Amino acid sequence: MIIRKEVFTGGEASHAVKRFTGLYTGPYFDPTTTTNITTQLGTHAYLPCKVKQLGNKSVSWIRRRDAHILTVDRYTFIADDRFQAFLVEATDTWTLQVKYVQARDAGQYECQVSTEPKMSHFITLNVVERYLILFPSQESVGIGKTVMFLNGVTVTYHTSKYEGTFT
Repeated sequence: MIIRKEVFTGGEASHAVKRFTGLYTGPYFDPTTTTNITTQLGTHAYLPCKVKQLGNKSVSWIRRRDAHILTVDRYTFIADDRFQAFLVEATDTWTLQVKYVQARDAGQYECQVSTEPKMSHFITLNVVERYLILFPSQESVGIGKTVMFLNGVTVTYHTSKYEGTFT
């Protein structure tokens, strides 16, 4: 990544500023990194943070609602073992894994790099309810067929009491 910064310096000492030109070699976030993840209740969530040119800096994951530091690099700092960070070196991606997502896990998470000043990338985790879709026993769907599901449909099933024994 090349960053050029051109600063004009005035004649007074108070306006004198150094001029930087050339190749930036510090860490930066990949601009294609997502900022929004949606997952179903009870599943696993993966929050990716692509950090290029990390060098000897650390990556921390912070839960914003309570400012709790969850991980620093591969070390976990929360008693809840559902949280874990791992690095995919081939893509420079630090991923926060949240296992068995609960409704309270929804919110904003911060991927922070230990530069000075700190650099942050924020990801919002949305948690939606799981839906169980039941087909009546006489319905089937063939391979290659299209099935359309509509949100907000209420289905009422009528059952009758079974009298007898099961074998």
